[in-house]
Amino acid sequence: MDTRRIPEFQLPSPEGTLLDHRWLGQRPATLLMVYKSSCATSLFALEILQQVWQRVSLPWALGLLISQDDPESTRTLVKRHGIHFPVVVDFPEYRLSRRLGFTTVPALYLVNRHAEILRQVQGFVRAEYETILERLFEAHRLSVREVFPDAASIPRLKPG
Repeated sequence: MDTRRIPEFQLPSPEGTLLDHRWLGQRPATLLMVYKSSCATSLFALEILQQVWQRVSLPWALGLLISQDDPESTRTLVKRHGIHFPVVVDFPEYRLSRRLGFTTVPALYLVNRHAEILRQVQGFVRAEYETILERLFEAHRLSVREVFPDAASIPRLKPG
């Protein structure tokens, strides 16, 4: 079986610090989310993920946000929404985004320390997010009873 991998990358943070694909090797699994600030579903998914991280007290470095916005817009979004996840910018050429081949944002990827894609989803599909987050928790040996304790208040589907 040919395992799909996150392509090698080197992207700047909004402040210009470079982060590359080797960063993924520092933990058993990492959640990557590619987003665009003009996409309401991206902002919704980002808020949902932040709530999960805060409720479960996860280290922020278990996630990586990949912005498709310019650095200034990315800084503004990070500040306005109180984002604590590490963030890199895939703009203006979208090199990583193009190599990943998704068609809509948000695009969510669960990857292991070898950059192998374990699971992915585009848009917001609650059941898929639950599965991806459960697998992230398992990889880090975290016991979390419910990913979304108030699941009834979260839509099952929100296209990107």
